[in-house]
Amino acid sequence: MTFQEMAVSAKPAAEVSIDRALVRELICAQASQWSGRTLTYLATGWDNEVYRLGDDLLVRLPRRALAEKIGHKERKWLPGSAEGLVDTKVYAARATDSIIVA
Repeated sequence: MTFQEMAVSAKPAAEVSIDRALVRELICAQASQWSGRTLTYLATGWDNEVYRLGDDLLVRLPRRALAEKIGHKERKWLPGSAEGLVDTKVYAARATDSIIVA
């Protein structure tokens, strides 16, 4: 087994099933101002799924519970730590009872 094969096989399984339809539903329910934008799958990371929303936004959703804990810290600290370096705005939303992600 090569190093690359080990790295791929070592990625933990997703605890949350995320697809384009779920992302679109979340956007429509919680950020309707962006509901008309094009939504394109971008990548699956170790802890998150990433989608491009229009030309200038990203949607990043945790695929594991641990990722949400990390994301909470990132949403708290990223806007202040990136100030003056990049144009960073964070819009944080959460799943609602009407949208069950399991």
